[in-house]
Amino acid sequence: MRELNRRLAVAGALALTALSGIAAAQEKTAAPAAATKVKPSGYLPADKPFDGTLFLPPFPARGSAAEAYDIAAWREALKGADSPRWKQAIADDPVGLGQGVTQFQCALGVTLTVKNAPTLLKLMSTMQLDVHWAVEHAKAHFKRPRPFADTPDTPICLPVPKEKRSKVSSAYPGGHSTLGMAWGLVLAELAPDRAGAVMARVHDYSQSRLVCGIHYPSDLEAGHMLGAALVARLRAEPAFRADLDAARAEVATARRSASAPAGCAG
Repeated sequence: MRELNRRLAVAGALALTALSGIAAAQEKTAAPAAATKVKPSGYLPADKPFDGTLFLPPFPARGSAAEAYDIAAWREALKGADSPRWKQAIADDPVGLGQGVTQFQCALGVTLTVKNAPTLLKLMSTMQLDVHWAVEHAKAHFKRPRPFADTPDTPICLPVPKEKRSKVSSAYPGGHSTLGMAWGLVLAELAPDRAGAVMARVHDYSQSRLVCGIHYPSDLEAGHMLGAALVARLRAEPAFRADLDAARAEVATARRSASAPAGCAG
């Protein structure tokens, strides 16, 4: 349990500060040499992240029809500012593990906690680290500016100061869409009769980034591709497969005995 709690804390902190990379828009500062720590690893070594640059296509070229579509879709999505869907997009922003599990519980139809699904939460937190390093590696390679980088007055649903909009993390591939797809594929396998609802939630969860004005559609598509490929890669890891099998039993037991999540539509 102590190891699980450590993983939850590490994964949540990394996700909130690095995967999202937006709300804080932190200035770069040099850390003292004495404070340097070993990068926390997921199922894969942190210094050898899953390399999405080997297969992800370049983002749409400037002036291309694909870029024109991206921009048009982004502008259309911004028309929903302050709508109920906008508020949902804000609620979908946190990517700490607790929020992540909550995001998918309605689709699964069961309440999952550290008490009734400890291995599942360990699995998801460990995967989150793999997603983090894969996304960071790809973003550093592609360096696509955010849609709002040069438009300081454009409404977005996260509190990024206007003077820092050009300094936030790059857009391609989308971090939330990568994480949502990776988690979603695992959860769909653990509850196959709920796979349709889970994958619908993956799509909706990703679309929140477009609604927020944080990403273009092609960023989300690349994130889905990266997340799916990462899960396929993780299946080669014995530790991942062992945790997946244990989590399958936990979810089955929880679905027989745990209550349905509160506040779910329908």
